[in-house]
Amino acid sequence: MSATVIGLALFAAILHASWNAFLRTGSDRLWTVTVMSFSATIAAIPLAIFHPLPVSSAWPYIVLSGCLQVGYSLFLVAAYRYGELGQVYPIVRGSVPLLVTVGGFVLAGERLSTLQTLGVVLAALGIMSLSLGKGRAATKSILYALATGVIIAAYATVDAIGVRSVGSSGAYTAWVLLTYGVLLPVTFIICRGKLTVDFRSPDALKALG
Repeated sequence: MSATVIGLALFAAILHASWNAFLRTGSDRLWTVTVMSFSATIAAIPLAIFHPLPVSSAWPYIVLSGCLQVGYSLFLVAAYRYGELGQVYPIVRGSVPLLVTVGGFVLAGERLSTLQTLGVVLAALGIMSLSLGKGRAATKSILYALATGVIIAAYATVDAIGVRSVGSSGAYTAWVLLTYGVLLPVTFIICRGKLTVDFRSPDALKALG
């Protein structure tokens, strides 16, 4: 693996951790995660324009992935309602590699060697162990964190299968983000009645940034 790939992976990990930290400190986390989704939606528009439409067989995967990512957002918000960042985040991220491995085997028939499986298990347990020593986490936060991990693993598995049917990862990603970008605000409105965003407010600017 090249230094560039490793660097990009580390940068993505830092961004994701920062995203979670910002979400955890928000006063209205459902509003925050909804507004945060606007940036991804805007970025997806040119991708969708400059790529051909996905083939018809890809749309069930695109819609399912978008729905699962809405579920991920809702469960993550719920997990942070009951637990701290240091308790929730390691459980969410640590459970994903193990669950993706299981999902890949069950749904796509992907098999890992014994050594590879052992490596995945050790990595998952190592990451999840970081939640220890942060005080006793509430049972609800643990359950929501594990459910969030399950949903992440589910949409990762769906995406792995779906992108193969498209042949273009750019087109697939764009339409998943657009689907998510439509469904999450709709979900917010269903839950709260309306979505109000003052794009000049500091909270909105931080969420969009």
